[in-house]
Amino acid sequence: MLRDRAIAFCRDTSGIILPYVTLLLTVLVGTSVLALDGARYMSLQSQLQNGADALALAGAAELDQHSDSITRSTNAINNLVTNSTLYAGNVQVSTIQFLSSLPASDHTQITGANVTTDPTLAKFVRVTVTPVTLSTILPASFFGGTNSVTAGAEAVAGFPNTVACNFPPIFICNPYETAGMSDDAATAAFRTAMNDPATLRKQFRMDDSKTGPGQFGFLIPPAAAPERAASAIGSPAPARARAIRKEALISTPA
Repeated sequence: MLRDRAIAFCRDTSGIILPYVTLLLTVLVGTSVLALDGARYMSLQSQLQNGADALALAGAAELDQHSDSITRSTNAINNLVTNSTLYAGNVQVSTIQFLSSLPASDHTQITGANVTTDPTLAKFVRVTVTPVTLSTILPASFFGGTNSVTAGAEAVAGFPNTVACNFPPIFICNPYETAGMSDDAATAAFRTAMNDPATLRKQFRMDDSKTGPGQFGFLIPPAAAPERAASAIGSPAPARARAIRKEALISTPA
């Protein structure tokens, strides 16, 4: 009797799929949880990067090369903008660096040669946010891994260039620039003069017979015909906006 039952049990194939389903469910559930953890990590990374971008832009908007530009930029980064994440509350600032220049290539690391503490030379700001650690749903420690992942972000922003609109097509050379001055030195000389009350009371006699410090001239209008030039000069709001310099924004995940 017992022998017959053993033989019947060995020949019974009902439910034979159960071991396969059990193994397959383990793989499917594990893969799904891994995908969920990956999506949470990418979401956190994007939120941190967006926060870093916003903080860097807020600070860069204050970098006008005045003597208090770094102070105003730092205050804007720390107080003007608040960015939150779904997993770690508000984005926190870790470090702030001010740059006078950028590497020639986006693939080149920023070095100490690019960093400045001089507010009159600061043209870019580099903001690094505090990394955030996220606990995973998948118990990766069972497989020799860790049960958490860490995401961080940094951004570099600057407004070294501006766009000017609604101005007459005329230029004047910096009257305080001397031979051999760099652009930064000439700008600093102009700002120093403009902060001197005695300078502000002076009148300039402009001469278009040559080009040099204090001289002026007319920019070439879109159409060089004399009637078009006269119209552009006399218009209180010229239609053409001239891009003097352009905005720069570089974002780099940490």
